[in-house]
Parts: sequence; C-alpha cells; structure tokens
Amino acid sequence: MRRLGLIGLFLLLLGGCRSGKNDPEKVAWGFLHAYYANDYQGALNYADQATRYDLQTTLEELYAQGITDEQMKKMARPVIIEIQGIIANDGQRAVCAYKLKNSPDDYNALMETILLSNTEEGWKVSF
Repeated sequence: MRRLGLIGLFLLLLGGCRSGKNDPEKVAWGFLHAYYANDYQGALNYADQATRYDLQTTLEELYAQGITDEQMKKMARPVIIEIQGIIANDGQRAVCAYKLKNSPDDYNALMETILLSNTEEGWKVSF
C-alpha cells in the first residue's frame, strides 16, 4: 500500500512539473522579456495565432524598411519586468499583472496587464 502511495505521489509531482513549464505567469514573462528586448522572433513562441499574425506583420514591415533583427535588438530600451502575478484565471483565459521598471528602485512604475489564452499548444499571449 505504501509503495502505491509513493507511486501516486511521484506521478502527481511529475504532472505538476510538466504544467509548470507552461503556466500563464511563465509564458507572460517569456513573452514580455522577448517583446521588450525587440526580439519579435522570440516573442512569436509565446503568442497565440492572432498575436503571431500581428507580430509577423510588424516584422515584415520592419524588414521592408531594411531593419534587421540585430538592429531591432540594439534599439531596445532596457527595462526590468516584474511579474506581479495572475489576477484572474478561469482555465481558458488568464490575466497577468506586471510592472515595467527603468531601474530596480523605480517606485513609479504602473501596473499593467497582459491577456493569455489556453490553446492546444498551452498558454499563449493574446492581444
């Protein structure tokens, strides 16, 4: 009986580890980190289909102007992304609160939110 309980606990922990990779808070942080670093190619990995389309359109416009991925990254302003947490989650949509700070002691940073959708691919940013 004890062995069965240990196996059950192991499976529960294993399932929790898998879902942890794609929880809405981590997806929001990954997207925001890439987006504000002007790494739009990286941000595409965290975006749902409609958001990917918008980002891809933006990328194509920048490429048409002769701007490369490296130039975009160099133009990014440094920010500190501070995730405040998930403020709503009904299993299909989640809202993540965050702050963009110019420095660690930036106490004037406003709280912002980002919407996520639970897709077949897992949680993805949706705007």
